Amino acid sequence: MDFFRQLREARAEDIVVSEAGKDEAYFTIFRSSTDAIIIEALPAFNDHVNQLTLPKEVVQEAKERDFDLTKADVSRYFVAQATAEVLTSGLFYETVCPNFSLKPILKGTTPSTSAAMLQTFLENLDEAMRMAGDYETIFTLSEGARFVLGAESDSLRALWLALFDVLDGVKFADINSEIIGVIFERLISSERRQDMGQHYTQSRLARAMTRWAVRSEDDKVVGFCAGGGTFLVEAYNELRKSKSHEDVLTQVFGNDLDSFAVQLSTVNLATRDVYKGHNFPAVANRDALDIRPGELAVDVTPQNGSPYRLPFPAAFDVVLGNPPYDEKADTPVDYRKDLSKIAASGGTHVLPAGMPDNVNLAAWFILLAAAWLKPSGRIALVLPASILQNEKHVPLMRWVRANYDVAVWHSESDVWFSDARVAPIAMFMEPRPKGASGHGKFEFVNVIDPVDGDVDTSAGLPRPCGNHLMRDLSSLPPRSDALIAGAHPEALRDFEACPNLLRLQDITDVSIYRGNKLGHAFYRLKDLDPQSNGARRKLRGFDIQTAFNKKYLTPMLRSPMDEPTGEFDVNKVDWWVLSAPKTLPKGGELEKYIRAVRRAGAHDAPSVKAKGASWWSVDWKKAHIAVSVHPQFQPQVWWSDKAFVTTDNFQAISLPSSVPLTDQESVAASLASVFGSLAALYRSSEVGCEGVRWVSTQNVQEWFALNWSKVSASDKAAVLKAYRAFRKATYAKVFEMPSSAIALWRTLNVAVAKAAGAADPDALADAAFAEADNTTHRRRRREIQATAGRTRSGSTGSGKFRRDIKAFVEGHDNFLPTVEALTEGDEVVTLTPSEVPALLFEVDNEAEKARLGNHLVEILGDRFRAAPVFEDATVELVSELDKAVAKQFVQMDGNGDVLQG
Repeated sequence: MDFFRQLREARAEDIVVSEAGKDEAYFTIFRSSTDAIIIEALPAFNDHVNQLTLPKEVVQEAKERDFDLTKADVSRYFVAQATAEVLTSGLFYETVCPNFSLKPILKGTTPSTSAAMLQTFLENLDEAMRMAGDYETIFTLSEGARFVLGAESDSLRALWLALFDVLDGVKFADINSEIIGVIFERLISSERRQDMGQHYTQSRLARAMTRWAVRSEDDKVVGFCAGGGTFLVEAYNELRKSKSHEDVLTQVFGNDLDSFAVQLSTVNLATRDVYKGHNFPAVANRDALDIRPGELAVDVTPQNGSPYRLPFPAAFDVVLGNPPYDEKADTPVDYRKDLSKIAASGGTHVLPAGMPDNVNLAAWFILLAAAWLKPSGRIALVLPASILQNEKHVPLMRWVRANYDVAVWHSESDVWFSDARVAPIAMFMEPRPKGASGHGKFEFVNVIDPVDGDVDTSAGLPRPCGNHLMRDLSSLPPRSDALIAGAHPEALRDFEACPNLLRLQDITDVSIYRGNKLGHAFYRLKDLDPQSNGARRKLRGFDIQTAFNKKYLTPMLRSPMDEPTGEFDVNKVDWWVLSAPKTLPKGGELEKYIRAVRRAGAHDAPSVKAKGASWWSVDWKKAHIAVSVHPQFQPQVWWSDKAFVTTDNFQAISLPSSVPLTDQESVAASLASVFGSLAALYRSSEVGCEGVRWVSTQNVQEWFALNWSKVSASDKAAVLKAYRAFRKATYAKVFEMPSSAIALWRTLNVAVAKAAGAADPDALADAAFAEADNTTHRRRRREIQATAGRTRSGSTGSGKFRRDIKAFVEGHDNFLPTVEALTEGDEVVTLTPSEVPALLFEVDNEAEKARLGNHLVEILGDRFRAAPVFEDATVELVSELDKAVAKQFVQMDGNGDVLQG
């Protein structure tokens, strides 16, 4: 708080404060103040929910907004939104205060009760509305906001008073509009943001998109998913260069389904210029597809002054925004009807032929933009990359490319918004001349340097001013994966052009499939003595310990962690899949196991019952080659001379038995080389803002491998020799490979390049390795930056990264022994979570103690047992588990040391 007082004093004395410094200050005040208030307010609010003592007005408001307050994440969101509503109202009050000679926000008093504080605050907001003749949508607090502000608590009231104190003199217009989105993002858990599709765009990207789209001072602009107002403010700034504030507000329209997002957007626009009179941003709070031309965007009757009404126009010159992403729309039939009603000529021209109902929700917003667009207009949207990749979007992209010239921006180094579990692109669309045949221009831009807000339009379609690579994809068939075509590296292109290769899908009778979904757990059996060579295996399946001959079992590769090298040894496996005959041998352990499973009711499970009368007997798909569905940053290909079963953590490749095993092995060698690694990195689906990749069956079908019929015997021998040496090495991320593994890999890479027919195998192998190394480093940096938000929102710090660690730890062999060692012993005490902060942390702040206590209750329950005196063996167990976590999740160099930075 002292920092903000210093900032205010510096501004009062006309001391220059950098924009970066102010942004940091404002962000910090939002973070520290809202977090502390929510931590303090939430337990009491939840008590009211559980005891059914919430005021009926609050209950009704939550019901109208479809909020189930019995759910923890929803109640937190409700309190968070209420807190932010008070914050933005207070900020806006301070903004208009000098213009209308208003009193200090609490009239210079220090209320002794929360009720008095609420009453004084509401009186001042009413006075501000009366004096300004405007701003009812900003100054009228919701019932939830009134409840949170007026909740009787000395500690909570102290936090509110401290916040109001530091707001003195702060003006909304000084705040970077991007920070408004950050306010809202911070207050919502990452899971809820994902469910709602609410992720706010970097203002520098929004600025570049807007500068391309807005070309005339008379352009009418709309953002149907306004969020915090980032795009609307950028459009306002462009139009304000030649128009008055009041005129620009008649040209910039917004909408959002979320009421608080509407408030943020409204405040963001209204504070561009504060004066008495009409200052009414046209931001609606509706379902975007329910809006019709001519309906009122603004309908206000202020306390002072004449009514003001502004209708939505018949069409827009510019449609901007970052629509919500979801796997599919809830009511696609209604969406089709809505689009037909909005668009002219019956609207059929905005419904692509053959487009299925299950397209991504964002796809409907592309069509919504088209329905509202003037023939000479422009569309600029941030969209999920799946629009370019998924088969179900082919009809949409065929329609888009037939009707528009298109530019797509994609970046592997710049993060445009964090914490979204989708990969974003920016798509720019400009209508083609009416009656034009074929497809329009299609440019794919790989953005290398961070977008800085400027845009280059000298070549026609927009390009960033910073470093970038452009590929003209105008001749690419609409069915093709544009992301793969646009981002494909030259080293992989050069390899795939070699003469002695073929696509995997072109191999006669090849079977490429996602691994087996085993269904019920009883099919999976863990080997209790995997090092044993005996035919009779000691097993545990479905919590039943048994033992029977391995002729009733098939080796199973369950997880990439099961085998750390590329050589899957079927003689020493941790897991088997049951491969029992239809007629069970009488009286043996196998029959006993099946009887036990039946008694447990497993045979009645739908996935088991579907297998028929002999439900215990399944003909599992088997293969000699497997690749990871989620390869991350390391080459992961498994080979075995004996066919094995994989789970759906893998894509399996099964060649016909007519292909000699050594030739099948040469295919595996191709995929294990750096060229296979590049295929996994680039011929795959991008599924997260951090650049996470997912390998689909269709992706693998497009990968290239050695055509054994064209490779000489000597080259084939060299490939197999190199591969057999490399696959014994422990897998590692490309940028963490020890020098010994790199040397083995290079030998394989050169051998594969030579066998493929490359003119200069060494140069191609080295170029491919450099590309793989640079790509994995770049994506790792991006991952760290993009996922930083997943542990920042809320008091619990929940997010994907924490869940990943939790899942890894719980699946580790040392987990249960470690828990037992920590909770058993000669001396055991029972603790409550509230006692732990005092024991483990030097915390003086009561709010911080409460936060830690609440968090520990979520993890540990109301009470838990602990052994306060640890034996050396316990320390060793914990240390081993800690090292395993570090190895899995911490970036290290080839020597096993943590990388600097």
